[in-house]
Amino acid sequence: MKRVLIPTLATLIGPAQGFADAPNVEEISVHRIAPLFHEKFLACHGKDEAKIEGGLDMRTRASTLKGGESEQPGFVAGKPEESPLYLAVSRVHQDDWEPMPPKEADKLYAEQMGWIKEWIAGGAPWPDEARVTEIAKANEVKWSAENGNPVKTVGGLSAEWTNRKYKPEGLWAYQKVASASAEPNGDVGLKPKLLSIDAFISAKMPAGLQPAPAGSFAANALGLFDMSGNVWQWCDGLYKAGSRWGVLRGGSWGTAARGELRSSYRNVVDRSERDVIYGFRCVLVPDGGR
Repeated sequence: MKRVLIPTLATLIGPAQGFADAPNVEEISVHRIAPLFHEKFLACHGKDEAKIEGGLDMRTRASTLKGGESEQPGFVAGKPEESPLYLAVSRVHQDDWEPMPPKEADKLYAEQMGWIKEWIAGGAPWPDEARVTEIAKANEVKWSAENGNPVKTVGGLSAEWTNRKYKPEGLWAYQKVASASAEPNGDVGLKPKLLSIDAFISAKMPAGLQPAPAGSFAANALGLFDMSGNVWQWCDGLYKAGSRWGVLRGGSWGTAARGELRSSYRNVVDRSERDVIYGFRCVLVPDGGR
């Protein structure tokens, strides 16, 4: 049976013993690790004391070291390669440790795994509240610049998400407006009579294939065409009242399982999640249509 590790970070109580002289790692703990744990794990494994999964309570250092159902500590200070936490998030030891987070779409980026590895290697410090405030205040200007530009939203599930910042290179609205040329080009063979985006798609289209025009396939029971494929479409409402989980339907260009293309199939995803296969389908109403 695979061992399950489900780390969370609700309160940072008690500094790491023997590693107090590592302020740079403490900064990682405050600036990177605490927000990362809050984003990825806290909702299901620590926010509600009565619903902590896997038997592992990581709200304090003592409970983390006590371990859960695996009877292993969450981490071995100074040794990331021997720490269940790092082995689980790296997803390369799945025969021994369940991947963390469990959904492939929620897996950590390489940079985020690097933060965890560096944090554990530095002793995995867990500053107390006073120290967290001190570190955050000392680095306020630097971290604000690093975190990018605040983006106005309609409201998130928490203050952290409502006031989240993004780096300019990650926001399409901050990119310089430019128009791609659709003139003939010997390198890619663009067709001059096509719109720019269509020209580029045409140039990369495998021989013998053509995109299907809108309405090529049968309509569904409501008379709507092309409701499957392309991108998973966000639906209004929540998977469960009061939860952070949204619903996607319709599958995407990357969907392999036919059952997931059914409109009745619900793909449950954290509403804060962003991916190239998530989005909305544009609706074109024919002349005279309603």
